[in-house]
Amino acid sequence: MAKLRETIAELSPSLASDTRLRAVIADEITVLRNKYADERVTQIVNDPGELGVEDLIQDEEIVLTLTRAGYIKSVATTPFARRAAVVAVCRVRSCATRTSSIRSFTPTTLAHLLLFSNRGRVFRLRGHEIPMKERTAKGTAVVNLLNLQPTSRSRPS
Repeated sequence: MAKLRETIAELSPSLASDTRLRAVIADEITVLRNKYADERVTQIVNDPGELGVEDLIQDEEIVLTLTRAGYIKSVATTPFARRAAVVAVCRVRSCATRTSSIRSFTPTTLAHLLLFSNRGRVFRLRGHEIPMKERTAKGTAVVNLLNLQPTSRSRPS
């Protein structure tokens, strides 16, 4: 108990004064630095790694519509409130252009889409590779996006 009281008596003045406390801390850090100081063993380097197109594109939901006439388009879902409204709007739009829609679905911009031709070939596109159009636009011809044979046509999966 006497030794503990002696330690308390030594530390109390240091704890009471900010300048003395900072001086004690600085002395202890200097002792540690001198004891363990050596040259850096590891090297710090800047390695950005591989940066692909997908890293720069935000993954957000879009609406894709493929028509029987061979047109495909993507529409942003932000103007629409709910998912059911998105599909309904796409169906209404395809009727307005006098082309019936084969498929309307809502993938993301980074989703892989598989398109199969009637000749058995499979084509893979990402959602962001399909041109973004307005809701009332006709779309882009699928033959412009894929390397189809002259007698082939695609169908979505």
